[in-house]
Amino acid sequence: MEFHYPKDYKTERTEADEMRSKSIREYYEKEAIKKEKNQHTFLIIVVSLVLILLILKLIKFI
Repeated sequence: MEFHYPKDYKTERTEADEMRSKSIREYYEKEAIKKEKNQHTFLIIVVSLVLILLILKLIKFI
Protein backbone atom coordinates (compact mmCIF):
# COMPACT_ATOMS: atom_id res chain seq x y z
CA MET A 1 0.00 0.00 0.00
CA GLU A 2 1.45 3.35 -0.97
CA PHE A 3 0.80 6.71 0.61
CA HIS A 4 0.49 9.76 -1.60
CA TYR A 5 0.89 13.13 0.04
CA PRO A 6 0.01 16.45 -1.52
CA LYS A 7 2.92 18.29 -3.18
CA ASP A 8 3.23 20.98 -0.50
CA TYR A 9 2.94 18.57 2.44
CA LYS A 10 5.72 18.85 5.02
CA THR A 11 6.11 16.45 7.89
CA GLU A 12 6.44 17.91 11.34
CA ARG A 13 9.27 16.61 13.47
CA THR A 14 8.16 15.68 16.93
CA GLU A 15 10.19 15.50 20.10
CA ALA A 16 10.30 11.71 19.76
CA ASP A 17 11.82 12.04 16.29
CA GLU A 18 14.48 14.40 17.63
CA MET A 19 15.30 12.06 20.52
CA ARG A 20 15.50 9.08 18.17
CA SER A 21 17.86 10.83 15.76
CA LYS A 22 19.99 12.05 18.68
CA SER A 23 20.32 8.56 20.15
CA ILE A 24 21.19 7.10 16.74
CA ARG A 25 23.86 9.76 16.22
CA GLU A 26 25.32 9.09 19.69
CA TYR A 27 25.40 5.35 19.00
CA TYR A 28 27.35 5.76 15.76
CA GLU A 29 29.75 8.23 17.41
CA LYS A 30 30.47 5.68 20.15
CA GLU A 31 31.00 2.95 17.55
CA ALA A 32 33.42 5.18 15.64
CA ILE A 33 35.39 5.81 18.84
CA LYS A 34 35.54 2.05 19.51
CA LYS A 35 36.86 1.41 15.98
CA GLU A 36 39.52 4.10 16.37
CA LYS A 37 40.64 2.58 19.68
CA ASN A 38 40.77 -0.90 18.14
CA GLN A 39 42.81 0.37 15.18
CA HIS A 40 45.16 2.22 17.51
CA THR A 41 45.66 -0.88 19.69
CA PHE A 42 46.26 -3.05 16.62
CA LEU A 43 48.85 -0.58 15.31
CA ILE A 44 50.67 -0.55 18.66
CA ILE A 45 50.78 -4.35 18.73
CA VAL A 46 52.11 -4.60 15.17
CA VAL A 47 54.79 -1.96 15.75
CA SER A 48 55.83 -3.65 19.00
CA LEU A 49 56.16 -7.03 17.29
CA VAL A 50 58.24 -5.55 14.48
CA LEU A 51 60.55 -3.84 16.97
CA ILE A 52 60.96 -7.01 19.01
CA LEU A 53 61.79 -9.01 15.89
CA LEU A 54 64.34 -6.41 14.79
CA ILE A 55 65.99 -6.40 18.21
CA LEU A 56 66.15 -10.20 18.26
CA LYS A 57 67.66 -10.21 14.79
CA LEU A 58 70.31 -7.66 15.81
CA ILE A 59 71.19 -9.61 18.95
CA LYS A 60 71.56 -12.79 16.90
CA PHE A 61 74.15 -11.20 14.58
CA ILE A 62 76.30 -9.72 17.36
